[in-house]
Amino acid sequence: MEPVVRAPTQNASMSAEHWNPTDSPDTARGTDVADLRAQIERLRQRESQIMTLIGCKNSDKLMHDLRNVLNELQLLRILADTDKS
Repeated sequence: MEPVVRAPTQNASMSAEHWNPTDSPDTARGTDVADLRAQIERLRQRESQIMTLIGCKNSDKLMHDLRNVLNELQLLRILADTDKS
């Protein structure tokens, strides 16, 4: 038996058929919403840990501060290689 292949619009319409507008947002997709919320929480925790490790106080500056740390590391490696020569 060959698998049934549906166009993306067919999949979307089939999902819409099973959705009940009276469902709350948490139950409209069931575990999908719960999984997404859990993933967001894990990402927030990871972001917080990274901020603590690099001494970043503002999450808006996290990428900037991380780039600075990586640039400093690269500079230290270059200086260490220069000392060995």
